[in-house]
Amino acid sequence: SIVVNAAGDYFASVSNLCGDGLYQYHVTTDPCSYVFYAPNTFTPDNDGLKETWHPVLEGEVDKISVAIFNRWGEEIWNTDRTDIHWTGQVRNGNYYVPDGIYIYRAEIALNSVVTEYTGHIVMIR
Repeated sequence: SIVVNAAGDYFASVSNLCGDGLYQYHVTTDPCSYVFYAPNTFTPDNDGLKETWHPVLEGEVDKISVAIFNRWGEEIWNTDRTDIHWTGQVRNGNYYVPDGIYIYRAEIALNSVVTEYTGHIVMIR
């Protein structure tokens, strides 16, 4: 196998005792997919492990927005950047939420298609 990192036409020549062949492949680098994963637990307890919550996004997308809601459906945190992590604070960090279960909603846009992901986060201090 080979790894291709640039767009273009690639050729593969194969042969064995029964014959040979030449195959051409056209590779594009247009973004066509991504991988989204959201952990369901984090523990902001200053032990150095799982201190923050953030979705993991591999691949290029046009836009992402993430919001976290409390049990009453009130939005308590949001971001449109993948490098901003939730530490359990509410909005601007005025106070921190108690242990519990929170809901996240992530909207990801790629090639004019918006996909919504939802799930829960268990926060344990």
